[in-house]
This record gives sequence, C-alpha cells and structure tokens, in this order.
Amino acid sequence: MNLLVTGAAGFIGSHYVRGLLADDSPDAPSVTVLDKLTYAGTRTNLPSGHPRLDFVHGDICDAALVDKLMADADQVVHFAAESHVDRSIDGAGEFVRTNVVGTQTLLDAALRHGVGTFVHVSTDEVYGSIESGSWPEEHPSRPTPRTPPPRPPPTCWPSPSTAPTDSTSGSPAAPTTTARASSRRR
Repeated sequence: MNLLVTGAAGFIGSHYVRGLLADDSPDAPSVTVLDKLTYAGTRTNLPSGHPRLDFVHGDICDAALVDKLMADADQVVHFAAESHVDRSIDGAGEFVRTNVVGTQTLLDAALRHGVGTFVHVSTDEVYGSIESGSWPEEHPSRPTPRTPPPRPPPTCWPSPSTAPTDSTSGSPAAPTTTARASSRRR
C-alpha cells in the first residue's frame, strides 16, 4: 500500500509517520510525505534514509505536483494546514489558500485517481469554545478564536478547511473521513 501524508513534518504528522515506519511487517505501507516546511514543520522531525519513506518538499496547492503524487497513492492522510489562529490576523490569505484551496486540490486529485480513503485531520476548535467535556460530532460548527480583538476573519478559522471534505463525506466516489482531535488537556 502507498500512503500519501500531507503536512507530516509537523509535530502531530511526524509522530504519525514515525509510527507507520516502526511497523516492519511485510504489508507495512510505503509513505510519501508532502510538506511545504513552513513555520510548523521541519525535515528533522522525520527519519532520514528510511527505505519506505519518500519526502517531497512542496505545496498542497500545487495541482500538478499533487496530481503526480496522487497517481501512486492508495490512501491519503491530510495533516497540512495553517493552524495558528493568531498568525491569521496578519496573513488571512495564506490560511484560506492552504486550508481551503489546498484541501480542495487534494480532494480533486484523489477523485481523479480513485484513491480509496481520504482522512482529513482537523481540530475540535471547529465546534467553538466549551467550558468542559467535549462536543458531539453532530454539533454545528461555531469556531471561536482564542485571540482577543482584533480577531482574524471567520474564513481563517479551522472550520473552512473541513468544508471540502465534509461535502464529499459519504460519497462512494470520495470516501472521506474527518478526524477532529483536541489538543487541550482534560
């Protein structure tokens, strides 16, 4: 199996990839990592020289590159995102470009190539603030930035990045799953 993992040079994505590569069974997947190496990721987070790891330095918005990589992918795990809401105050356009356009670029290529499974790793911040406990999956998306005013525009909050995957979820042509993990300690 060939697995395409985006944004895997970041903290969470690299942990996921290292876990995949620790599996030395005969059916362990080959992993292609696509990462832009922005403020959130570094190549040193991933092992070098691993025989089942191919690292590609690139952008999920580069349709030609994504199409080329997707042609060999059986499954996709999509971690790539602009995720620091505070940074979106000064750079809203990059958030929309990466989180919405980049996600859609990946989905379009996955559909063209008949990729079996597409997992979008998101955040529970799409549900908004909660005093304690957790939101059910059915809760409406009501993100609230944790920053004081001036706040970034709503298009920069986490929920727009899930719109492309949410719209294809359940479609036989594009079997997508969105995982909304929490980074808060309980």
